[in-house]
Amino acid sequence: MSRLNLSNREVASWLRAKGRQYIEMADEIDADSQASRVNPENLTVHLVVSRMNSRSMRKSTLARELGVDESDLNPILTEANGFYLNDRAWYSYKET
Repeated sequence: MSRLNLSNREVASWLRAKGRQYIEMADEIDADSQASRVNPENLTVHLVVSRMNSRSMRKSTLARELGVDESDLNPILTEANGFYLNDRAWYSYKET
């Protein structure tokens, strides 16, 4: 088994290079998550329905999917807009 003889300076340099790579990857992930967030002022029934993964979804999951607070969904998730609350806090949509 070969053994590397690295100085402290070389190890520190390698760690800094790896650290920069991780920071760049984290920045990309953060930028992607920011891009998928929705401005609460731009929430519409159509947008909420298009983000629902299935026929019904919990409010907390939908809020996380849209990147908004659950309270921002309250004006949208109403019976007047075609949403109704099923058993166990699942919201469903039915076109009116």
